[in-house]
Amino acid sequence: MRITNNMMISNMMRNLNRNMMRLDKRQMQAATGKRIHKPSDDPIAVSRSLKVRADISQLRQYNKNVDDAISWLETTELAAKNANEAVHRLRELMVQASNGVLTTEETTKIQEEVKEIKAQLISLGNSSYGSSYIFSGKKTNQALLDAQGNYLVDLVDYKDS
Repeated sequence: MRITNNMMISNMMRNLNRNMMRLDKRQMQAATGKRIHKPSDDPIAVSRSLKVRADISQLRQYNKNVDDAISWLETTELAAKNANEAVHRLRELMVQASNGVLTTEETTKIQEEVKEIKAQLISLGNSSYGSSYIFSGKKTNQALLDAQGNYLVDLVDYKDS
């Protein structure tokens, strides 16, 4: 086979273009700090990268869910603690009122405090976290008690069949 000038020039131009493309790719990698710019650069690395991104996103969501659950439990615990304290105070008032030696004025004061404790317990029963009521069971969009302390949720839904 005979080697002509056209063949040599064509071969040199092909090699020169290939080297220019590789140089351009390396310059792009150096400038951006990224090894992959399009999926065809390394399909396996792209799929691994997408998997890692999905895993990171999933872990962030798990972390957010854990933080939300902790806050929900802290709110619930605080409401239960406050309700417990209110019930203890109510018991103290009932013991004090049952001795039979109080004046009418003292009895009236105890009665007013009992009304305040009832309002506090109703408020605690309607505690919410975000837009969800804590003690309403499955119906978190509905308050548990009305202003008089009557249930607003249907308790039949919660009984065992």
